[in-house]
Amino acid sequence: MAITAPVAILMLLVTIELGYMLFLQSAIDGATRSAARQVRTGQVQGSGSPLPTFQTALCAGLDGAMDCAALSVDVESFGSFSSLSSGIAPLQFDRNGKMTNATFSAGGPSDYVAVRVGYTYQFMTPWVAQIMYPSGGIFLLSTVVFKNEPFPPS
Repeated sequence: MAITAPVAILMLLVTIELGYMLFLQSAIDGATRSAARQVRTGQVQGSGSPLPTFQTALCAGLDGAMDCAALSVDVESFGSFSSLSSGIAPLQFDRNGKMTNATFSAGGPSDYVAVRVGYTYQFMTPWVAQIMYPSGGIFLLSTVVFKNEPFPPS
């Protein structure tokens, strides 16, 4: 028992930790798609303050699964698909895992848009963190790329 119990407990903790991490990734994916839909239809651009409108939609999609203040949001718009595929800025991070080069440009009608939402997941169990990611956390990223609908300009 003394030999097998630590291994069994570690396997149980790894299973719980990875399951929770996958749940958070799924929640971020769903919330990002939902908030990106409001960009695609021009609802965000038509509001008086686009970034807070987008953040409100994003947080509403998370249903309290995590703290919205911990999310990093990057929204970039491009005039053509070819400029989008070559022009998306590589992600840069600070020591806390937040994106440092995040921008917010929702674009206009028929623009191509890339929405990236990220979250640095900190492992709850130190053993699991030491085994899987010695830095202590992993960056979960959700990306949605689309062409805005031809909504009337605001």
